[in-house]
Amino acid sequence: MRAQEGIGSTFVTVLEHYQQQLKACGGKLMDGVNPKVKRQLDRTETASDLLGAEKVFVATTTLEASTKAAYDAVQR
Repeated sequence: MRAQEGIGSTFVTVLEHYQQQLKACGGKLMDGVNPKVKRQLDRTETASDLLGAEKVFVATTTLEASTKAAYDAVQR
């Protein structure tokens, strides 16, 4: 979702279903997102209520930095 600058309610619903499927098999949804999307997820409380704010990472100009941050979080 690094390249996305905004998301709609339909996409949030898709995320919710995907999160439920992952949780059912012991997985976790973690992602690096554009700063604008992060603000949108925070504003709608999707980050905290649905995903867990600790699982959403702001993508930076450094390639794979958010992926590494997510991986490090899983290891903790």
